[in-house]
Amino acid sequence: MELVVPFTVPSSCEQIDLLMSGIASGDITYWANPQVWGGTRVYPVPSWIQQESQVIDVREFPLGTSGPGSNDYLTNTRESRSLEWGFERADTTATEKVHIWVKAGSGRPYIVASRPLSELTTDTAVTRVSQDLVVQGAMYHISKARAAKLMSSNPSLAGFHNSRAREYGRNYSRMLKDLGIPEVRLRDESSDRQLVRFS
Repeated sequence: MELVVPFTVPSSCEQIDLLMSGIASGDITYWANPQVWGGTRVYPVPSWIQQESQVIDVREFPLGTSGPGSNDYLTNTRESRSLEWGFERADTTATEKVHIWVKAGSGRPYIVASRPLSELTTDTAVTRVSQDLVVQGAMYHISKARAAKLMSSNPSLAGFHNSRAREYGRNYSRMLKDLGIPEVRLRDESSDRQLVRFS
């Protein structure tokens, strides 16, 4: 269920505090995704968005059919639609680096963006990326390292590993592209280990 409360912001307002509670003292309520949004204006994006290329779209979820109250609406009863939006400014030295302008409607808006993955700094580090993606990226570098080691002693086997590396590389790049994640390659100076970095 969605609760929509229209209000007019005073011209001198600098901060809005939201207090969400039940009617009775013993009520138990659960709230999610509170938003203050309206009209055509400029908005800062979440702080983890550092570059314009991360923002994919701004979509609106229209209000559903009316609920029991005058401001209540059923959720997820209508498909989302893309809003008219664009970049207002980007300042890499600012705390809020990217700002966008949006022609907001009456529905709840969401920014669709690519979120950077945490850097894997140890062998036991945890990431949200899928296991298949990690395997394809790691096997690309492993196969390239095997090919380099075998090039002088066994060119035929080195060619086989190079071929496998190209296959892993194509899969790796495709999966990154599908997720909107740019690939970052690191070259390790050691001869027995290859580093793989995801961003």
